[in-house]
Amino acid sequence: MHSRLVITMLLIFMIRINTGSQTKGVEYSPYSDSVELSSADKSLIDKAFDYINDELNFIDFDDCNNCDSRAHLIAAILESKHPELNMAKAWLFADFKRASQEERYRYKKYVYLSAGEECSSWGYHVAPVVLIRNKGSVDTMVFDPATQSNPVSLQKWALDLTPQEGKTYLIIKDKKYYTFPDNSNKKFEDMKAGWVDDNKSLNDDDYSKSIERILKSKHGLREHWLFSSEIKKIHDLLSGDTGEN
Repeated sequence: MHSRLVITMLLIFMIRINTGSQTKGVEYSPYSDSVELSSADKSLIDKAFDYINDELNFIDFDDCNNCDSRAHLIAAILESKHPELNMAKAWLFADFKRASQEERYRYKKYVYLSAGEECSSWGYHVAPVVLIRNKGSVDTMVFDPATQSNPVSLQKWALDLTPQEGKTYLIIKDKKYYTFPDNSNKKFEDMKAGWVDDNKSLNDDDYSKSIERILKSKHGLREHWLFSSEIKKIHDLLSGDTGEN
């Protein structure tokens, strides 16, 4: 009953609910990866969100940049700490950021994603997500302390970041992808069914890029060896070695 196809269709249905009549709209990609239903309940989702805020203090959630690094580390750490969570990532793109819309926006105003006055010029944003059963239905919950004060539904997250006069494009992908395929003009290749890029890696398998960017964001440009204790802590969290009995 909980096949990948069924879960994917549920996800598509949920993001389309109540969006058609609104001025601002979210288009859901037909190329999303399927997401496996997690065995966690809503109470664990809330607990996991609190853990991000309370324990992952090496991440600067006020930083308007590096959302890809934050999402990459959070998804891996949460899944390591809570094996019942099957993490994925939600990527939200401003419409002008799409390669298929490049010609349309040649003379049309760019409308960016907005997360308030301080972070109002995002071409895209990414955050970890999980699918859970909640009161008899399937909810897609987003973990994004940079824009939300608690776990929220996928639809709320996307609409909160979509300006009233703009459009956005949402795609769900496997957590392994650190970044997205783009063309020579840095536009997202939104018509690619599979995220395969012959020119560069879309992954950060050893988390080195993510860790470096997160720590530089937190501390500024300092000698790498000064981060050694935090780097060890992050690797311990990624491996599930927290020192707890």
